[in-house]
Amino acid sequence: MGGERHSAIGQSVAHFNDISSWYVEREAASSKEAYTDPKTSASNRVVTLVLGHSRPKARSKVYERFCSICVHLRRLHNYSTLCAITAGLDNFAVRRLSATRQLVRPMYETDLRTFLELVNPQASYSLYRAALKQDGLLGNKAIPFLQVPGNTVP
Repeated sequence: MGGERHSAIGQSVAHFNDISSWYVEREAASSKEAYTDPKTSASNRVVTLVLGHSRPKARSKVYERFCSICVHLRRLHNYSTLCAITAGLDNFAVRRLSATRQLVRPMYETDLRTFLELVNPQASYSLYRAALKQDGLLGNKAIPFLQVPGNTVP
């Protein structure tokens, strides 16, 4: 019985693995639509996968899995997908699920808050720009979610 629940959660999260194919499948569109639409689709997909379960415990497992994915994305310096997933987890439809949020382990909530601060637009994305600069100094390649001109990086 427990294995069935884990496989159902695994299957629903596995559907999210095709996120990179959304970038390729986009038809020729205006540059603005091509830039914003994949992230919107990805964040909507996160919301759908979390809300797709009727029980709070199952929703909390999916929520935790996405928080875990965010940790890996941060280590890979993939800010684009990190931004999309955190936007989905911070969506009002997910935030309002108090019974689900109570079941989420505190370390995952802390990680999500950290990532939300990273992609926060206040102060002209200062934390994000600092992280990009640090990645550059360490010689790490990053996948940005915003194109930041070199002269604006602190």
